[in-house]
Amino acid sequence: MISRRRHNRFMARIAILALILAPNVPPIVGQVPDNPRKPVYAARPPGAGLPRSIPVASPLLTVRLSGPSGEVIPQAEGAIRRIPGQGTAIPVVKWVNQQAGFLQFTVSEIAGIAPEEMASGGFQLIIRAKGYAPEFREVQVGLNLPTINVQMKTGVPMEIQLRDAGGRKFPETMTPCTFLAQDGPYAALGLARVNDRTSNGELFNLTPMERTQPGIFRFNASEDYNDFYVMVDSPGFVRAFQAGPFSASDAATTGGLSIEIPATGSLDASFAPTASAAKPLPYTGCGLELWEVFRDENGRSAFLNLGYYQSGDSRIAKKLEGLLPGEYLVEAFSGTRGEKWITSRRGAFREAKTVNLSANASEAVRFEFGGADKPAIATAKTPSPVSAPQIPKAVAKPVLNTPSGAAVPNVALQDLSQQQTFRLADLKGKVVFLDFWATWCGPCQSAMAHLNSIAAKNASKWNGKVALVAVSLDDQAGKAQAHLQKRGWTSLIPAFSPPPGSGFQSVAALAFGVESIPTSLLIDQKGNVIWRGHPMAADVEKLIDKTLAQ
Repeated sequence: MISRRRHNRFMARIAILALILAPNVPPIVGQVPDNPRKPVYAARPPGAGLPRSIPVASPLLTVRLSGPSGEVIPQAEGAIRRIPGQGTAIPVVKWVNQQAGFLQFTVSEIAGIAPEEMASGGFQLIIRAKGYAPEFREVQVGLNLPTINVQMKTGVPMEIQLRDAGGRKFPETMTPCTFLAQDGPYAALGLARVNDRTSNGELFNLTPMERTQPGIFRFNASEDYNDFYVMVDSPGFVRAFQAGPFSASDAATTGGLSIEIPATGSLDASFAPTASAAKPLPYTGCGLELWEVFRDENGRSAFLNLGYYQSGDSRIAKKLEGLLPGEYLVEAFSGTRGEKWITSRRGAFREAKTVNLSANASEAVRFEFGGADKPAIATAKTPSPVSAPQIPKAVAKPVLNTPSGAAVPNVALQDLSQQQTFRLADLKGKVVFLDFWATWCGPCQSAMAHLNSIAAKNASKWNGKVALVAVSLDDQAGKAQAHLQKRGWTSLIPAFSPPPGSGFQSVAALAFGVESIPTSLLIDQKGNVIWRGHPMAADVEKLIDKTLAQ
């Protein structure tokens, strides 16, 4: 069996991106009490589409399902979403059950995509069924389209064996989920919505699991199922644990996956009025809310909602168990959760405290209402940087093919200045700063100008030691080349990802998991990614000099 104990905490990498992709969603992932000031990204703009007057029950896609021998597949489910990296849809999917061998999708069953966007294309059909490998198809949606046929495969039977570091008994209801690297935003936002108790909250899972014994699960994966992750979230046992990446080929040769769940800790949180508080109390009801905190090396924070607890009484106490080592924020408020934002109400109370939790430890977090008749609102101080090794260095991305510390994919790029192809392996021995941008991306322009200025300033000092590579995600290399010449950005290595694919579906963008731009990576002399984020969110010059000195 493959045994990996990688606990990458994927929420940190997607939390900020989830906010960017879903600006109209309640802040289930974000700052407390306010969203952070975050760098600006651009996603591919949607095209024109179908009129808003389409009846919600009108079929926009019909799929006929069958198995390898033409058999009807029971309990199959399908979902439609934008191809990762295209469009600005909320990263939520709505699963539709098959009926008599058919899947049918209407406007109301394509989550997070407005009707007028649907004719622009760029959609992906996902089908999952117990005993079969998941299917992914690029599809069109619209009125009067022909039925498409999908024949599912059994794929590679796989087994997951979970082990608990503390020898605890696994809950019978606990079931792992699997998702690909590109599905990080869907996995995290799905978990956050479950914790936030939204009506469409559901853990994102590509492969239905069969529990054969306590802690042992079977599922079927595609033969090319690479860079996939396993997530376990079971309140009271372990929260938001993730292991990976794994590949179907590796697991098939070793018999399965053996994953150890690390030791956890707990928080004893409570809110109550003091003995001296005047009676009757000026509030009715109270609550607690739990957030996990993630930080990057620049001190930026992202928060993942792990649930809230409401009481109709004047006090509340909760033991929050199954928490992985790291930093947490606990918030207490008077009244209801919906009222906590209203600071002018009588008896208003809202306070947040941070705590660093170790494995096998239990920490107390106490809140007291002192009886003031005027608003008593306190917010959390900015916590000090966390030293937990599990927390990744960048929070601006989902689970990645290339997280910090990973080896760089050896993709081929076209040098637009010399009209020749090179591979990233050719730059090994140099510090490489890789920036993904496009001519149509507004936020990319200031970032590119800044990077070009840095490259020009340090041209002599960095000669032969550093390569600043700007990879265009335009659909044509000529557009990027003309734009660079017009702007005078000649101090960077202008690059383009040659076919197959273009833009967010280019080989380079897919290899590096680029779903928003600008996105930059710093690669050390050994060819390992050591930083990833927005190019304007870090001191690039200092990062490069620091890497050179190591």
